[in-house]
Amino acid sequence: MFKRQSFFPWFLALAIVLLLVACAEITYEPDRSFLNSAQAGSFEYPMKVNGYLCQDMERVPGLCSKRLADNQALILSISPQPYAYRAQLTCSRDLGADRSVDVAKNEELTLRVEPERFGALRSFTCIVEIFPADRAEELSAKAEVRVKLYDHRYVGRESMRINTVEGKRVLVTGANAKYSKVCLDDICTRHTEKTAIEIGAAARVFAYSESERMRFNYFWSP
Repeated sequence: MFKRQSFFPWFLALAIVLLLVACAEITYEPDRSFLNSAQAGSFEYPMKVNGYLCQDMERVPGLCSKRLADNQALILSISPQPYAYRAQLTCSRDLGADRSVDVAKNEELTLRVEPERFGALRSFTCIVEIFPADRAEELSAKAEVRVKLYDHRYVGRESMRINTVEGKRVLVTGANAKYSKVCLDDICTRHTEKTAIEIGAAARVFAYSESERMRFNYFWSP
């Protein structure tokens, strides 16, 4: 009985090692028979917008929306790549920001759209299309951002935060929190004019609050 029990951990460790070795031996295969992402209309090239990764609601990079003050520049950036490429920027026609840029191997790309171009626009779209120079045929990938401009005089709400008060975890919703909804794990409650709400030992927290002037703030954890 003792021998069988001591043998099992060694057998398990050996199985894990063999599995890792098998995974390490996967052979590279070029996917030339597949549609490329731009051809398929799937926007998935990794791009940053004003320092944040552009990603959709499912956290897939390459497609996003951005709120931007109407006196701030839009900054699109792509990290250095192991190949040279041509980048084509195409934005809404009235913006007049279209251009093409050749980017060298291992060079970062930064594209700026200055606020002087916004004019009377309140929203616009920009697409960056990448044409790599190291492929046997011309193909491409795209990233897209939809920008919504807001009045730079607008003052947003402060961020919610969790504090510890007298040994208790408290969610601070803010001085202007007229209505709040707080979800602790799977239980949600509503509150009126409460600037701080005890949240106990909840592992997952989602909350938002609305002010008299309908300004909002939010909090969420995994």
